[in-house]
Amino acid sequence: MKEILKNLVTTISLPEDGYLEQDAEILEIFVEELQEILAEFEHLFPLWLADANNEEYLKDIRRHFHTLKGSGRMVGAYQAGELAWTTEDLLNRVMAKSVDLSSQIQQFALACFRVFQYKLYPLLQQQQALTLDLRPMILLGQQLQQQQTPDTALQDLLTVTANLQSEADITGLELVDAHDAKQYETQDVVVDIALPVEQLVDVDLVDQPASVQAKEEIVFSETLTIYLEEALEHLDTINQFVQQLDPSAKQIDALIRALHTLKGSSGMAHIEPIFQASANVEHALKAHLQKEQSLTDAETDLLVNFSRFITTYLADLKQETTEQSLAAAEEFERTWHEYQENQQHTKDALNISGLINDIMALNIDHLLDAEHDFEKSVKDDPTHYLATLIQEATILGEYTDQFSTLALPQLADKLKSCYQVVLDKTWLLDSDYTFELFDDAHQELIHYFDLLATGQMVYLSSQTEHVLNDLLDWLQQQQPEHATETETSFDISTYVQRLAKDQQALDQGLVTVLDDQELIDVFLDEADDLLAQVDHSFNVYQQEPEHIKALNHLMRYLHTLKGGANMIQAKNIGLIAHDLETIFERLINRQLQTSPKLVAVLRLVLDVIADRIDLVRQSRIDYSAVATVQVLHELLKPSISGRAEQTQDNSAPVEPIVAKTPAPVLAEPEINVNDPISRVAQRIFSDHLAVESAEAIQLPDADLNAIFLEEAEDLLVELDHDFNAYLHENYKPEYLNVLMRHLHTLKGGANMIQATQIGLIAHELETVYEKLIYQQLQPTEYLLAVLRLAQDQIAERVEVIQQKGVDYPATAILQVLHELATVEQKAAPQSVVLEPIVDQAEDADQAVELQELIQQSFIEETQELIQKIQTQLQRWFDQRTNRSLLLELQRDTHTIKGAARMAGVQPVIDITTALENTFEQFALRQFSSNVYDGLLLNIVAWLQQAIQSNQYDGLETLKQQLTSIEFIDVSAQLPQQASSHVDFANNPFAGFIEGDGTEPPSMLGEWDTENTTDQNNEMIRISASLVETMINLTGENAINRSRIEMGISQFTTTLNEMELAIQRLSDQLRRMEGELETQIIAKHGMENSRYADFDPLEMDQYSSLNQLSKSLAESASDLIDFKVTLADKVRDAEALLLQQSRIQAEMQDGLMRVRLVPFSRILSRLQRLVRQTSSTLNRAVNLNIVNQDVELDRSILERLVTPLEHMMRNAIDHGIESAEERLAQHKPEAGRIEIEISRQGSDIVVEVRDDGRGINPSKIENKARQLGLISADHNLSQQEILQYIFHSGFTTAKEVTQISGRGVGLDVVQSEIKTLGGHVSIQSEQGRGTTFIIRVPTTVAVSDALMVKVADQQFAIPLTQIERIVRISPQALADYFAGNDEAFGIDGQKYKLRYVSEFVGHQPVPRLSGVGHSLPVLLIKGHNNQTVALLVDQLIGSRAQIVVKPLGQQLAKIDVIGGATILGDGQVCLILDGHNIARRIQSTQRTAALSEQRRDVAKVTRARRLVMIVDDSVTVRKVTSRLLERHGYDVVTAKDGVDAIEQIEHIKPDVMLLDIEMPRMDGFEVTNTLRHHTVYRDLPIIMITSRTGEKHRERAFSLGVTHYMGKPFQEADLLHHIEQILAEA
Repeated sequence: MKEILKNLVTTISLPEDGYLEQDAEILEIFVEELQEILAEFEHLFPLWLADANNEEYLKDIRRHFHTLKGSGRMVGAYQAGELAWTTEDLLNRVMAKSVDLSSQIQQFALACFRVFQYKLYPLLQQQQALTLDLRPMILLGQQLQQQQTPDTALQDLLTVTANLQSEADITGLELVDAHDAKQYETQDVVVDIALPVEQLVDVDLVDQPASVQAKEEIVFSETLTIYLEEALEHLDTINQFVQQLDPSAKQIDALIRALHTLKGSSGMAHIEPIFQASANVEHALKAHLQKEQSLTDAETDLLVNFSRFITTYLADLKQETTEQSLAAAEEFERTWHEYQENQQHTKDALNISGLINDIMALNIDHLLDAEHDFEKSVKDDPTHYLATLIQEATILGEYTDQFSTLALPQLADKLKSCYQVVLDKTWLLDSDYTFELFDDAHQELIHYFDLLATGQMVYLSSQTEHVLNDLLDWLQQQQPEHATETETSFDISTYVQRLAKDQQALDQGLVTVLDDQELIDVFLDEADDLLAQVDHSFNVYQQEPEHIKALNHLMRYLHTLKGGANMIQAKNIGLIAHDLETIFERLINRQLQTSPKLVAVLRLVLDVIADRIDLVRQSRIDYSAVATVQVLHELLKPSISGRAEQTQDNSAPVEPIVAKTPAPVLAEPEINVNDPISRVAQRIFSDHLAVESAEAIQLPDADLNAIFLEEAEDLLVELDHDFNAYLHENYKPEYLNVLMRHLHTLKGGANMIQATQIGLIAHELETVYEKLIYQQLQPTEYLLAVLRLAQDQIAERVEVIQQKGVDYPATAILQVLHELATVEQKAAPQSVVLEPIVDQAEDADQAVELQELIQQSFIEETQELIQKIQTQLQRWFDQRTNRSLLLELQRDTHTIKGAARMAGVQPVIDITTALENTFEQFALRQFSSNVYDGLLLNIVAWLQQAIQSNQYDGLETLKQQLTSIEFIDVSAQLPQQASSHVDFANNPFAGFIEGDGTEPPSMLGEWDTENTTDQNNEMIRISASLVETMINLTGENAINRSRIEMGISQFTTTLNEMELAIQRLSDQLRRMEGELETQIIAKHGMENSRYADFDPLEMDQYSSLNQLSKSLAESASDLIDFKVTLADKVRDAEALLLQQSRIQAEMQDGLMRVRLVPFSRILSRLQRLVRQTSSTLNRAVNLNIVNQDVELDRSILERLVTPLEHMMRNAIDHGIESAEERLAQHKPEAGRIEIEISRQGSDIVVEVRDDGRGINPSKIENKARQLGLISADHNLSQQEILQYIFHSGFTTAKEVTQISGRGVGLDVVQSEIKTLGGHVSIQSEQGRGTTFIIRVPTTVAVSDALMVKVADQQFAIPLTQIERIVRISPQALADYFAGNDEAFGIDGQKYKLRYVSEFVGHQPVPRLSGVGHSLPVLLIKGHNNQTVALLVDQLIGSRAQIVVKPLGQQLAKIDVIGGATILGDGQVCLILDGHNIARRIQSTQRTAALSEQRRDVAKVTRARRLVMIVDDSVTVRKVTSRLLERHGYDVVTAKDGVDAIEQIEHIKPDVMLLDIEMPRMDGFEVTNTLRHHTVYRDLPIIMITSRTGEKHRERAFSLGVTHYMGKPFQEADLLHHIEQILAEA
C-alpha cells in the first residue's frame, strides 16, 4: 500500500519542516499545548461520534485543529500544520453546509487526531525529525472536501489511521530513512519521461497477492476512463488556442489553466510522461509570460508538438498499446531539449541561490544595511559613509549588469546618483523628508533581494521607478536658503499692532451676530480639533520648511475651517482662512519662499483665527478682518508682482469671445492676467449676493439632494487633493484627467437635482482642464489661482444647497472662466486659433432634453461607480475585517440607487436596494466568510451589463439569491478559485470552481493578519447633557440596587431568625410530647382505658393532644422546607444582583470615558496665549507641558482654562524677568513655564511652575497691611502671607496694563477653583521661581468606598484615598490621646494621628474606656506624599459602591466633606474627603484641639454615656432605646440576665436599666452578681418592674439597686434619674 500511496501523491508537495532549528523552549511550549489539545480531543470525539448533529462538539473540534494549524506553523512544524489546516478546512465546509457531514468525514477527523496523538506528538516531544509522509492524509482530506469518493488505498489508510492504538502501529505513512524522505519530496521532478504506463502499473503490483492486483487493476481502469475524458477536453482547449492568430489575455489564462489541470490529473492517474511534459510546458509558458505580453513562434511551435504528443499518447491509452506513445514521447523530449537550447533566457538563467551568495560575497554590507543604519551613520560621518555607499552601489551595478533580466543594475545606478547628490549637498541631511525618501528607496532595494531569494525574476516596476525618481528630483531641486538681512531684522511688534487694528471694529460694536447656536456648537467642536491639527502641522513646517506633507495638511485643515466658518456666517474667519490657504498653496508650488518674517507673521495670523474662534464661543459674534487680510495680501505681493512682470511682455489686448448661449448673459470682460487675484475673488463673490434674491431656485427633491450632497462631499475632497497633486507633481496631465472625471460626475449629479448653475461651472472647468491637457492653455499662476477660486465656489454652492436647498445664478464665475480660457490662450507662447463659440442647441422641448441628459448621466455615472464597487469588493475579499470597505460599498450602491430613482429605472432600484441591505448586514454582523463572493461578483457584473444593454432579465433570480443569504459569522472559507479570470457576466453559476488550483494557505496562519486593524473609527455627536443624564440614571440605578441588596440582606437575617424560631418550636414540641407520655403513664389504669391489660410502655395510646402535637411537628418540618426554598431564591437573587453590579460598573466606566478628554486639547490655546503675551511684553518664554495625555472631565478642563490663562499671564508679566536681567543672573535668556498634570487618588493636580524672580513676601505683607487686611499685632507665616495675593483687588503692580495690574486675575483663579471643589496653593522661592498647585476632584458618579462609623454616625471614604488599614489596641490609643505628642508610631513610621470626629463632630478624643477590641486606623496619603492616620470607631463591611451626589451651596464650604450618597435604607451618608482632612491635619496642631475639648468636657461626656437595658420584653427594649437615643445616649440591650452578664465582659455601661422577672436569670440574681464583681460593684442600676410592692422594693434596695421604678414609667422621671446618677458619678 505504501507504493500506491506514493504514486497517488506525486502532485502534492509540502513545505520543509524547521522545528528542529526552533528554540527548544518555544517547542516545549507547543508540545505542552498539543498535549492539552489531545486531551480535549480524547473527551470530544466520543461525544461527537455518538451525536453527530451536535454543532457545539463540531465547533470545538474545528477550533482545536485551527489552534494546531497556527501554533504548528509558528514553531516550524509546517507539515503538521498543513494536516491540521486540511482538517479545519474540511470541518469549515461542513459547518457552512457546503459539504454534507458523513461518517467518513468523522472518521477522517478522528484519524488526524490519532496521527497527532500516536505519531506526531512523540516525535515533537523528543525533538526528532519527521518520519511520516503526511501527503496521503492531506490528499484524502482534499478529496473529501470536493465530495469525491476516496481512492481505495486512501480508504484503507483511513481505516488504519482511525484505529491507531499505540505508537508501534504501522500506518503505511512511515518513511524508511531520511533518504526516502528526501526522495519523496523530489519525486515529482525526477521521473523518466519515456516510462510507459504499463511499467508504472507493474511497479505498483510487484510482490502483491493476485486478489489485490486484480482489485487495483479495476480501480486503475476506472480512473483511466475518467482521466481520458478530462484530458481530451484540455487537449481541445490547447488546440483551439494554437489556432488563434492573436489570442486574448483571457484565452492565455485558459491555456495555462488547462496545462495546470492536465498536469494534476495526469499525476493522479499515474500517467508520468504526460505529467512531466505538461509540467515542463506550463513552466516554460509562465516564465515567458513574466517578461512578454504574448507568446512567440517558439512557444507556439512547442505547443503544437505538445498537442501532437498528447493526441498520440491518449490514442494509445485507449487501445492499450505502447508503440506509438513511446515514439511520441521520445520525439517530444527532443523537441523540449531543442526549445531549451534555443531560448536566450535559459542561457542567461540564473542560479538564484548561487547569485545571492555571490552578491553577499561582494562585501556591500553598508548598502544592504542602509535600510536601518542610513540615518544614524550618515549623520555621524556623512562624507565617509556616502563615499562607501557610492562605492558599494558601483560594485553591485557592475556585477549584476551581466544579467539582463535583473533590475538590480538600474537600482544600484539610481541609488549611486542619489548618494552623489547628497555628498555634494550635505545640507540636504537637515531635512527629515530626505530621510523619508531614502528609507522608501532602501526598502525597494531590500524588497528586490527578497524576490531573488524566493526564486522569482525581478524587473524594475513603475512603483520603484516612481520612488527613485521622487528621491532624485527632490535632491536635485533643493537649494540652500540664505535669509536676507531685511528678512531677519524685521520688527514683529509692528505686525502685532497692525493686526490689532481689527479690534477697533469690535470696540465700536461693528460686529455680526451669529444666531444659529446649534451650528455654532458643531463648528466650535470641529474648530477645536482643526486648530490643534493646524498648530501641529505648522510646528512641523516651521522646523522643516520643505515638508510638503505638512503644507498639504495645513491647506486641507484651513479649507475645512473656511467651510465651517462660512456655514455659521463668520465670513471674516473664512476670508482669513482662504488667504492663508493661498499662501500655503504658493509655498507648495515654490511661488513663495519661506523666511523668518513669513513664519512669524503666519503664526500671528493663526493666533488671530484662534482668538476669533474663542470670541465666537464666548459672545457668538464676528467682526471685520480688513487689517489681517491686508497683511496677508502683502505677503502674497512678491509672487503676484513677480509673475505679472514675467507675463507683461507676452500679454496683449484680446477681443472677448461672446457666448451665444441664452443663459447666463456674459458682460464685456473687465479682466486681464495682471488683475490682482483679490479683484477676481470679489467678482466671483458677487454671485453670492443672489442667494436671497428671487433668482435663486428652490431644489424640489430633498431625498435627491441628500444623495447628491453625500456624493459631492467625497468629490470635493478628491478635487482638492488631485488639484494639489497636479500643482506639486510638476503639472502632470494624468491629474487633469482625474479632475475632469470628478467634475463630470459632479456635473451629472448637479443636473439630476436641477442645480444647473453648478453643472455649468463644472462644465466650464472641464473645458479649461481639457485645454490644459492639449496644451491649448498654459498653467500660469493666474490661471491656477482662478481655478482654485472656481473650485472653492463650487464647494460654497454645495454648502448653500446643504443649508438652504437653493441654487443661484453663476453669472460672474462663468464670465471669469470664459475670459480666462480666452485670455490665457492668446497669452500662451504658441498661437492657437480658436473657433468662435457657437451654440448648437436647438429649440427642442426642454423636458425631453433634460430626460436625455439624465439618462446619459445615469449611464456614465453608474458605470464608473460599478467599476469602483468591483475594486472595493476585491479589496474587501483581501481585508474582510475592514468594515470601512463595506460602508463604502454600501454608500456607492446607495448612490446608484439614487441615480436610478432619478432616471426611473426600477430594476436597478430593486437590485441595488438588496445589495445595499446585504452590505449593511455584512458590516453589522462582522461577516468574514467568502461563501458568497461569487454571488456578489456575478450580480455586479450582471448589473453593469444590464445597464449598458438596458436588458434586465434574471432580476428576480438574483434578488432571491441575495435575500436567501444567511448572515451568520462563520469561519468557513471556500477556495479562492473564482478569480478575476472567470467571466461572471456570462457564467450564471454563482458558486466556486472546484479543482486543484486552490492557493495554499499562508504559512503564517492567523498571524499574517495580526496587524490588520479596522480603519473605520466611527464617531457620533451626542449632547453633553444627555451623557450627564445617563450617568445620573446609572447612579440612581446603583442606589436602587443597593436598596435591593439591603432588603435581601435583611430578608436573609429574618430567615435565619425564623430558623432559630423553628428550632425552638421543635424543641418545645419534643418537650410537650414527653409531658404527654408522662400523663398517659399517670392515667394508666383508668376505667376508660381501651388496653387495660397493656402497660403504657407496651402499647402507645393517643389522645387528641397527641395528634395535635404530631401535626405541629409536621408543620415545623414544613416551615424548615419553606425556609430552605426561600434561602435558595435569595441566593439566586444575590447572584443576579452581582451580575447586574458588574454590568452597571462597565456601563458606568464607559459613560465616564465618554466625558474624558486629554489635557492636550487646550495645549494649542495655552501656547498661543504664551506667544501673544511674550511678544507683547518682548520677553522670550518657552512653555513645556508634562503628562499632556492625562485625561480629565471635559467640563473641568474647560473651567480650568481661565485660571491657567490668568496664572500664565501673571507669570510672564510679574515672574519672568527681562532678557537682560536673566542673563545678569546667569539664567537662560528665554524664560520657562512648565505645566505638569498628574493624578493623586481621585484628584487632578495641576502644577504651574516658572523659573522667574519669585514672589517677595515682604512686599505682599506691606501691601496687605496698607489695605488693612493684616492687623499691626498679627504675625503670619510666609505661607499665610502668600495667600493674600488671591484677595480681590490685591495687586503690587505700579501701573495697570492690558495684561495685568488690576488685582482681579488671581481672585478669579481662586474662585473658579473653589467652585470646582478644589484648592490652590503657592510655593515660591525668590530668584528661583513660583509654583501654583491646583487640586480639583474628578467627577465620579459611582465609586467604591469604605463605610465607617464614627460615634453614632456613618460616613463613606473613597477607597482611592486609602493607602492601607491597620488595627491599634485601645490602650496604645488611650496613651497617645492622653499625651501631647503629635506623631504616633505605626510599623516603625511616625504619623500624625487624629480622630475623625474632630472634623465632623468637634470631638478630638475618642471614647476608649471599656473598649476591649482593637480599633481601625486608616492611613491616607495627603499633600506632598505625606501620609496621615485617621481613627474611626468601626468598619461597616469591606467595600461598597456609592453614588456621589453634589452638596448644596450651604455645605460646599465644608472642605472635609466631599459629597453625599444615599444608602440602601434611604439614609443620607456624607462622603469624607480624605485629602482635605489630611491637609487640615498637616496644617494644625493636635494640642489646640485637645484644649478646646477639655473646656467643654461635661457636654462631651454626656454625649458619650452608654446605657444598658436588660428586659425580656422586646417592646420595652425598643421603646426605651429610642427614648434614650433621642436624648444623646448610646444604648445596648440584653434579653435576659445571662445575656447581660455575657455582654458586660466586653463593654462597660455607665448605667443599667434592669427588669426583675426574666428567664434564665432574674433581676435580683443579676444585681447580686454585679455587686460581688470587682469591676461592676459600683455600677448604677435602675430597676424597672411591674412589681411595685414593698416586698420587692425592699429586696431590691437590700441588694444595692440605685433607683426603683414601676412600669409603666414616666419618661421624664427616668431621664432625671439617669442624669442625676451620671452627675454624681
